[in-house]
Amino acid sequence: MSVPTADHGWAGGIIFQAERVAKALMAENPGLKVIVKTSSDPVSQANALEDLTTEGMDALVILPIDPNPLVNAIKEVKSHGTFVALVDRSPTVNDSSVRNFYIAGNNLGLGATAGDYIKQHNPDAKVVVIRGLPIPIDQERQNGFDAAIKGSNVQVLAKQYGNWSRDDAFKVMQDFLTKYSNIDVVWCQDDDMGVGVLEAIKQAKRTDIKYIIGGAGSKQFIKKVLDGDKMVPVDVLYPDTMVATAMEITAAHLINKVTVAGTYTLDATLVTPANAKDFYFPDSPF
Repeated sequence: MSVPTADHGWAGGIIFQAERVAKALMAENPGLKVIVKTSSDPVSQANALEDLTTEGMDALVILPIDPNPLVNAIKEVKSHGTFVALVDRSPTVNDSSVRNFYIAGNNLGLGATAGDYIKQHNPDAKVVVIRGLPIPIDQERQNGFDAAIKGSNVQVLAKQYGNWSRDDAFKVMQDFLTKYSNIDVVWCQDDDMGVGVLEAIKQAKRTDIKYIIGGAGSKQFIKKVLDGDKMVPVDVLYPDTMVATAMEITAAHLINKVTVAGTYTLDATLVTPANAKDFYFPDSPF
């Protein structure tokens, strides 16, 4: 299992889930060995893949930091007959030459769900957008949002990258608050960034902002939805358990000879006070 280091909450949840499921799978299947390696950038992740190949492996489950620079490294792994499960982030070319199967959250859906909610509840809203990083899944989320509000009176005042970081999103939101005297809604692609956004709004003592919409389903934001917090009325799910699902499917393929191929897309569920209890896991690190 090759995953990014925990540079933000969702990534920390991914590692937690990977390690939890690795232990469970090894306990259930004597002789199975699962290695979880973290990397901080595409170069170090490519090096990790080389090390894992040298050690010998039957399968690789990988959540690439940035998929396109890692295509050749992943293809090299697959060329040795290794079963490859690609998670979350896909390269421009995502076909059987790169992986055996692909599983991800619905990035288009994440953006569309947020856009639909704003359009339905605040049809004339003035919105600021805090994006993640300039990588494909960020663009997919933005495309989904843009398509959802197209033709409506929802006005996007500005978009800026917050790098999926609380601190960076805090600074971006401070800039937005200085520049715009009236903001109705903030859409930020990630709950971690939402924490920084809420703090910036609080410090500025702004009362014009009706609410923010994040994404991913962190326990902090799900609890706010559950408690009826007016600033966080909903959240959009992007489950950190997707890596665990990929590991379980891969293990089933190896051990039980289950045929696995194709693409699996998880729902971008709108979390509301009515269903929030189903997605609230207080013991999770995320």
